Amino acid sequence: MTRSGQEYLGSLRDGRAVRLDGELVKDVAEHPAFRDTACFIAHLYGMARGEQLRDVLTVRPEGEDRAVLRAFHVPRTRAEPVERRKAFKTWSEASPGFLGRSPDCTAVGLAGFVSVPEVFAGETFDGRDNLAAYYRRMAQGDLYQSFTTTNPQIDRTEAVGEREEDDLYVRVVKELAELPGGGGGPYGGR
Repeated sequence: MTRSGQEYLGSLRDGRAVRLDGELVKDVAEHPAFRDTACFIAHLYGMARGEQLRDVLTVRPEGEDRAVLRAFHVPRTRAEPVERRKAFKTWSEASPGFLGRSPDCTAVGLAGFVSVPEVFAGETFDGRDNLAAYYRRMAQGDLYQSFTTTNPQIDRTEAVGEREEDDLYVRVVKELAELPGGGGGPYGGR
């Protein structure tokens, strides 16, 4: 069975270091800036675990002892992509389109990667085992990951090195051994 909404909210209370406007957020699940979204995502997990929609939103992969979100499942039959579409539609309608990166967003991308693992086997490194382990961790843990894409909106008629401005686009400026105010490493010790 997938995790519950309450388990999702509890997972946000793992000691992570989240800062908003320079201030440490003590509880992501309760902070006014994040609370509503966190509660809504908990609702999505609750839908997947509930009796009424469990068969729409989850699937038990062959040989597995627990269900996973349908987005993580690699379709093997012609009918399975149709079932996946129904799951995506169910979550999309639950969020009226306001949640652009729900838990199924990157899960389906990861399922796509794992469906063609040979792409991760290069001449000098074979990443197929790493991919398989990452996929298992994400799918079996019902982990919700997202991504950020930045599109630098700058004048491209000049090379970046020829400009006087320093802050033209988002980039790593410096990696710290420890975050200001606590937390270890560039990922807050996680």
